[in-house]
Amino acid sequence: MPTSASWPAGAVAQARCSSTGLRRLRCWLDVGCGTGSFTELIVETCSPASVFAIDQERAQIDHARNWPMASRAHFRVGDAQA
Repeated sequence: MPTSASWPAGAVAQARCSSTGLRRLRCWLDVGCGTGSFTELIVETCSPASVFAIDQERAQIDHARNWPMASRAHFRVGDAQA
């Protein structure tokens, strides 16, 4: 299995998605999504039917909503512990 030390993050995410069967998941939840960089990897490598991403910080969500893939994910301000 590749590691982030030897491969770019996108390649690692794609390898894990393929080798673990995660590609079959149709709906994803990214808790603590921050700026949306991992959400973007999910969208690009796993081709889910839907992705929901939450973060406590409005500024992070506002930033994530400006990514090109934002139209393929649902970003919300939220607290996973609430």
